Amino acid sequence: MEMFWSNLTRLAGFPAEIIILALFLYMADKKNWRRIAIALSALVLFRLTGEIIKEGSAVPRICWQTGVKTLIPCPDSFSFPSGHALGSAMLAMTVSLIYRRKLIIVLIWTLALLIAASRIAVGVHSPIDIIGGIIMGIVFGWIIWKFYWV
Repeated sequence: MEMFWSNLTRLAGFPAEIIILALFLYMADKKNWRRIAIALSALVLFRLTGEIIKEGSAVPRICWQTGVKTLIPCPDSFSFPSGHALGSAMLAMTVSLIYRRKLIIVLIWTLALLIAASRIAVGVHSPIDIIGGIIMGIVFGWIIWKFYWV
């Protein structure tokens, strides 16, 4: 199981979010490159906002404490909010609102929650980091969706 969590957390992240959202947006509206560019730009902007909040909050990671076992190297950035949780929830929220199909919603949110949980499982985030990231991701995802339909 450790290998599952380690691999999931390594594959997820900002580059994967951009690629997945770009594919979903392209499939939804192949002709409107302006909409796609705005939505992807918003995703980048909100991911950067999460990093600014992380630096501002300066919450130390749980893996910085001695004796805490991690499955991946402990990052040197602060902990709150989890960027993986924020990004995956933002992606899931945006895709859910654009597609509104039950199967897509269930699959994308399952993946988002697994990615968020992987950060706890590998030992680099606490539950509050994940919850904060998911809440921010939901709000940011809704805003991206609003930009997308401008």
